[in-house]
Amino acid sequence: MGHDDELKKLLVEIRDNQRLSLQKQEEHLEVALQQIERARTQVAESIELQKVAIERAKSVANRDTGRIVVRRADCLSDHHVLVGANAVDPVGANY
Repeated sequence: MGHDDELKKLLVEIRDNQRLSLQKQEEHLEVALQQIERARTQVAESIELQKVAIERAKSVANRDTGRIVVRRADCLSDHHVLVGANAVDPVGANY
């Protein structure tokens, strides 16, 4: 019976190790699911912030588009344009 007792002891040890392994896997799965949920929340927040930023950029662009005026009719030949309070030469010189 010594051989049977040894087999039984080994089988019980294998079973216990499998149970422990399953418990650890369940714990790891729970942590992974929490991380996925946090990532989803962060992605959703990021998308919303990007939408706000795009709307603000559009608003600024629309507002500033109205400020672009030709400085003087004779500047057209020199390609000078007044943007807000600053005259800008597309070639690179600021006035």
